Amino acid sequence: MIFIYIILSAIAVYAAQTGAAVLYKITKGIPVFSLLLFLLIFDFNSDYRFFIMAALFFSLAGDLFLLSEKRFLYGVAAFLVSHVFYFIAFLNETENFIFLSAVPIFLLTGSYFLIIKKSLKSKMVIPIAVYVTVISLMLWSAANLFFTSGNDNSPIIFLAAILFTISDSVLAWNKFVKKFKFAQLIILPTYYAAQLLFAVSVVLN
Repeated sequence: MIFIYIILSAIAVYAAQTGAAVLYKITKGIPVFSLLLFLLIFDFNSDYRFFIMAALFFSLAGDLFLLSEKRFLYGVAAFLVSHVFYFIAFLNETENFIFLSAVPIFLLTGSYFLIIKKSLKSKMVIPIAVYVTVISLMLWSAANLFFTSGNDNSPIIFLAAILFTISDSVLAWNKFVKKFKFAQLIILPTYYAAQLLFAVSVVLN
């Protein structure tokens, strides 16, 4: 399954980087869809599985919305909901909380938002601010689980959350601040790796 997922992801990355628009539109959502299908077929019976599948479903919706520039905000909204489900999934696995651990995360993401805010159109400021807040909460919940839990999944979850945040950060820079040639070679591999690790965490849960 992992090998097939990597191949599917590699095709999507290749299509994005080479500008093969038709191939990219066909392949962009297939990797995440394959993860959903895998978790659906194999009945890992837990609340955690439900939340991760819900997050993957909205991520898939976000993938499809982002194929159209006109539906960018719909894509942002879909991924925002996805991060909410990831946040809930990780909180549901957590017994102890270190709220101070949120401080460095929000300082980092907040500073990054202030940097890109200068390049945002006025109508985009609030949606992106809300999105940054939600993904910061998701990242914090993963970090908190890692630092407070003996759960064997926690390192995988934390790494996945970091990769997802990197992917979104580079995407925001490339879209709003300055485009650069190899952006997709960072955005997509980190995104697909994050989603794979989240799915793997269900299997190992």
